[in-house]
This record gives sequence, C-alpha cells and structure tokens, in this order.
Amino acid sequence: MKHSKIYTISILILALLPFLLTNCEEVMKDFELKKTQAQIVIDAQCSSFTNTAIVKITKTGDYMNPGEYPKVSDAIVTLSFNDTTIVLPEEFPGEYYKYHNFPENTLYTISVTIDSKVYTAQSFMPKKVELTNLSYRVSEYSSYMQTYPGELFYVSKMEFLDPQNETNYYRIKITKNDTLFKSANDILLTDDIYFNSDTIEYEPFYFFKTNDRVTFEFMSIDKANYLYYTTLVQAMTSTGNFSVPDNPTSNFTGKVLGRFIAYSSDTLSIRISE
Repeated sequence: MKHSKIYTISILILALLPFLLTNCEEVMKDFELKKTQAQIVIDAQCSSFTNTAIVKITKTGDYMNPGEYPKVSDAIVTLSFNDTTIVLPEEFPGEYYKYHNFPENTLYTISVTIDSKVYTAQSFMPKKVELTNLSYRVSEYSSYMQTYPGELFYVSKMEFLDPQNETNYYRIKITKNDTLFKSANDILLTDDIYFNSDTIEYEPFYFFKTNDRVTFEFMSIDKANYLYYTTLVQAMTSTGNFSVPDNPTSNFTGKVLGRFIAYSSDTLSIRISE
C-alpha cells in the first residue's frame, strides 16, 4: 500500500502556526481575551472515548485582574442526541458532568440556561479513526542535543488509515509519561484535503529519551471545532502591538465564549528503549 506523509510545513496546518481538544480548558486561561467586560465562558465536551459529557462554566476575569475566573453555578445543562435528552448535574461549583454511552456518527445539541438566558450549540461526533501503528527512531539531531557522550534522543511516528471519499478533521494530543503537551505550540490540527492515500504517517517534532512512555491521542472532530481551534491559535499567537486579537470563533448562540465539541478518539502508547 502506498504511504503518504504528513509534512510539517508544506501540507498541513499542524505547524503552519507557531503553536494547543485540549481543549478550551487547557489554554483559554493562558491569554487575555479581547473583551474587558465579564462574559460567560462555556467549555463543553462530549466524548465516546471516555463516555463522559463535561461542561465547565465560568466568567472572564477583569482586565486589571487577569487569572481570576468566577465559576457559574445553578445553570441548567441538557444534552440531546437522537431521541435522547439527558441532564448534566452540577457536581462541583461551575462543573457539570454525566457518564453515558455516547454513540458516534451522531449530531449532539447542548442547551445551557443561565439566569433565564439560553445558549445552545451543536457538534457532530464523527466515527473513530483508528491509529494503526506507533513507532520511534533515533533523531538525526540526537548528536547535537547530547549533554553527555552517547546520549540518544528519539522521535515518534504515528500511522492511521484515513477514510476516503469524505472530509475529515483531526486533532492530535501527545503525552510524554504523565505530562500532556498543552501549550499553544502543541495544538496539532489537520484536515485530510491533501491526503492522497489510505495510510498516513505523521512524525511530530518532539524529542524523547530512553524509558519515556509516549502516548498519541487521535481525535476526530467536526469542522466547526477545527475552525475554533485554528482561530484560538491565531488569538494566542498574535504579535500585533496596537491591536488585540479576536476571540476564537464559538459555535454557541448568544454572546458567550468557548465552544461545544463532540468527538471520538483512539490512542496508542509506546515505551522508548535502546
């Protein structure tokens, strides 16, 4: 079978921007939003991989006191799909959870009521695209990175089968040991517009050492969330001196920030050894 590689610069948005699934939660607090007046922020996700729906509701902090994000309690949160509607109870202040066997290839609608105002969003959960292989090799830069003679550095490569005759959007999360890479530079996104074969390879520019455990999570997301993450990266990496970047494009109705994502994912792990 012919293989096609994900090239970091010429093909994909994976590294088109100086880069964060996880998510809004992972990075929303790492930059100052455009608005100075407090706004509702809804970080909502539904996953067939974890069988959980999680909604976290806060308000943006005051411009002069960044880092303070008041939690929003007593909201009414419902999630609808097919002929089912479930209520997400508030388990912690501003945090709403529900465990359920969420089906893939399904459109989800979330409704959040706060002080009699209703905010809704939709997200389509695609079918899971499986990772078929995870491997590693000694990096060609290993000799330049050594802190003592003979030290080796490795890079890891993932492979997957991209479904043909349909448009797919992906996000890739990478964890080293127990640490998830989650800065703006770690938002790895791609669509499959330039893929011309079933088997796709991707080798991200991360370095690992002997005994490191490397985990790839391969998320299948919808177009709206693909656009959300790309605008989030643009906002986080803007270098303009005289203007403030726009807020990421939300899929919620009403004047709120954040997003709702329904996603499927597959994971593979590998231990680096000499």
